[in-house]
Amino acid sequence: MLRRARPADQLDELMFFYDEKTSAGYLRRSMVELRLRWFTRFELELLLQSAGWQVDELYGNYDSSHLGRPAIGCWSWRARRAGRGSPSWRSPSPSRR
Repeated sequence: MLRRARPADQLDELMFFYDEKTSAGYLRRSMVELRLRWFTRFELELLLQSAGWQVDELYGNYDSSHLGRPAIGCWSWRARRAGRGSPSWRSPSPSRR
């Protein structure tokens, strides 16, 4: 795997290499390129709000705990359409796994 981080553009460019041996004994290499965009918490909250969603709760880390300490790696939101009462999407809590 090759990785090129572009922090100023908030991008990670990854290249994965897969080697396969054919039935005839030849080696075949295939490559997959993946571009990932980094987002900040506040960027995504603003995007949700701009699209008409209201953030009710924010969860962090890989255990979906309430965000009270710095989150590492991921966030998930519980949000609903602005002006509606019930959540449209809910993050799984550790007790429901």
